Amino acid sequence: MATRVTHGACGKSWNQAGDKSGHCDACHDTYYGITAFDAHQTLMDGRIVCERRGEWWQDDDGQWHKGRRMTDDEKQRIWG
Repeated sequence: MATRVTHGACGKSWNQAGDKSGHCDACHDTYYGITAFDAHQTLMDGRIVCERRGEWWQDDDGQWHKGRRMTDDEKQRIWG
């Protein structure tokens, strides 16, 4: 069951379901899955820099996902 969480420093909120979401204290964006969270950070000159390279999309809850978003037609072919 998802719980609505609000980050005190920035006021952004999201649905937290277990450890499936990660909110970044540096850029204040929320990422769905640890892979997406880790992928948004790069090490440059010994410091962590937040950036999104490649394809990303944001869901209705404001969480960022890594990779191309499936179209409705693709979803229909897979799940009917």
